[in-house]
Amino acid sequence: MDEKEIAALVGSAVTEALSPVTERLDAIEATGKDRRRRRRRRRRKRRAARKRST
Repeated sequence: MDEKEIAALVGSAVTEALSPVTERLDAIEATGKDRRRRRRRRRRKRRAARKRST
C-alpha cells in the first residue's frame, strides 16, 4: 500500500464516522433550530410548571 491508498482509506473512514454529525448539522441549518434542544427546553418548562403547581 502506498501513501495515497492509506490516505484514501483513512479519509473514507473519517467521512463515514462523521456522517451522522454532518447530517445533524445539515438538518439544524435547514430548520434554523436544533430540535433536541427545543425538546429539552419543553421538558424543563413542563417540570418547572408541575413543581410550581403542587
